[in-house]
Amino acid sequence: MTGQNTITVIIHSGLIKSSRGKGQKKFEMPIREDYRIEDVVRDLDIQDEKPSLLYGLNGETADDKDLLRPGDTVHLMLPISGG
Repeated sequence: MTGQNTITVIIHSGLIKSSRGKGQKKFEMPIREDYRIEDVVRDLDIQDEKPSLLYGLNGETADDKDLLRPGDTVHLMLPISGG
């Protein structure tokens, strides 16, 4: 689905199975005007994980309110904990 109005989404670790990404780690998805990272989270149905999610946008730390543009790459990940 490579096109003018798409972004690349990369889902890390435990989120792969819990999203609508069909078990894929990396895929493209269409975006609309004024589409934000929070819209990706909603559309992938991973809202339950939202309070603990970390976001990346084009290789930088991001916020869920960041506006997306065609061609962007969004990373969604859970924090790593140890003990």
